[in-house]
This record gives sequence, C-alpha cells and structure tokens, in this order.
Amino acid sequence: GDSQSDPLIYLVENYVPGSSGDTPIDEVTFSTDNQVSNPQFALINFASPLALNTVSTQVINFAPGWFLHLTGTGNVTLTQVLLNSSVTDPTNASYAIKIELSGSWTNAYVSQRYEKNGVLWANTFVSSSIMALSGAAPQSISARLVDSQAAELASVLSTTPLTETFNEYRGIGELPASTNTDFPPSAYIEYQLALPNNCNITFTSVQLISGDVQITYPYEQTTIERQI
Repeated sequence: GDSQSDPLIYLVENYVPGSSGDTPIDEVTFSTDNQVSNPQFALINFASPLALNTVSTQVINFAPGWFLHLTGTGNVTLTQVLLNSSVTDPTNASYAIKIELSGSWTNAYVSQRYEKNGVLWANTFVSSSIMALSGAAPQSISARLVDSQAAELASVLSTTPLTETFNEYRGIGELPASTNTDFPPSAYIEYQLALPNNCNITFTSVQLISGDVQITYPYEQTTIERQI
C-alpha cells in the first residue's frame, strides 16, 4: 500500500524547465495593441464648445479620425471635456468628447474608418472597450464593425445602458471569413458607435484589439504624446 516513503510524482503537461508560467509550446496566442486612432480625443477639429442649431443630415469630422453621422434635423453641441483627479475615471483619461443631440434626428452614430483593407481581422475576435456616461440616464450605446460593402461583420458592444458616472464597458465579436470583394484603396472596415437620437453622452478611451482568443481587454493606458 501507499506510505510516506513512496516517491511523489506529479504529471505537469508541456513543462519546460526554467519557464514556469509560460504558454505551453503547442499553444499560440496573439493580440494586437489598440487599433483606434486618437482614442481619448486629445486632438479635435473645432473650437470647444461647438453649437450647431437647426441643421440637417450631414457628416461632421469633429476630430482627427472621428466622424459624427446625422440623419434628420435638429441641434448639435460638441464639447471637448477636460478631466482631472476630481472625476472618477477608470481609464485615467485626460480628455473626453461630449455629444448632445436634440430635435428630430432619426439616426446618429460616430465612426472611425480603417482604410484600404476590407478583409481586416477576418477569422479573429475583436475586443472593444469604451468609457462613457450619460448626462440624462438611462441612455444606451452599442457598437459594431461593418465593411465597405455595408455588411455587418460583428457586434463588438451589445446595447448597453449608461449611468451618470464614468464606467468602462467592454464587448467582443467574432469576425467570420471575409466575403468583401472590394480592392484597395476603396476597401475598408469601419467602427460604428450608435447613439440615441436625442442624447447627452460623454465618452473616451475607445479601444479595439484583435486576437485569436475570446478575451475582452481593459483599456490600454498610453500617454497623450504616444496617442498624438
């Protein structure tokens, strides 16, 4: 029978001496860094605040890499919000963008486009995160990826109700094999953040990370110099 004098033997799969904690040699994981440009709106294209009254369907390039798409008529106010230690901010951001919409808008969303590649991230998982609050909660946001042929590739943030304090919201979508037949330079993938048609929403720290495993990543904090 067993006794205390018996040798102790443990089976450790894929063990490599001196490499405790390493990924087993027969497993591969890969993920990009944040693929979003100007993720905390350190750079903007307007004198803040910007108020536009009684405007109609249009696209506003409000910051480098960022566009506000509006359908209908109404009023728009855009504000670059400066943040410091007085605001509880899970991602330690310096800036945020505040979008206020009122009137008769029928569709509103914010986008960032990744040009000249319509098959980007095919057969991978794309993790998203965003820090946001609503000045008139409850209001909800959602996000998706679409391609240059208007095909929805994945929802990367399901419909999410916001509170009146900053929280980081995460989501993930699995992109299928691409069927986009567009060639560069016209091919693209676009991130679209859907907004309520009447809203008061502030957000920052937008992130997209592609990887081969189904993991949602917290916001990768970087310096403003690095972002610029």
